[in-house]
Amino acid sequence: MASYVRDEHSEWLEGYISGKKDAFTAYQSLLRLLRRFAYRHGFVQRTPHVKNSKT
Repeated sequence: MASYVRDEHSEWLEGYISGKKDAFTAYQSLLRLLRRFAYRHGFVQRTPHVKNSKT
């Protein structure tokens, strides 16, 4: 999601970063914001698991 924001909404991101103390703080805040958004809206990172069956 962070790469999507960077690629598709670069103007917004520049404004967001300029409002923070430094770039590191801005990036950490953005990641926290995106994590909260994903949790609130039910997005989870899932990895496929193969069920092992004994034969």
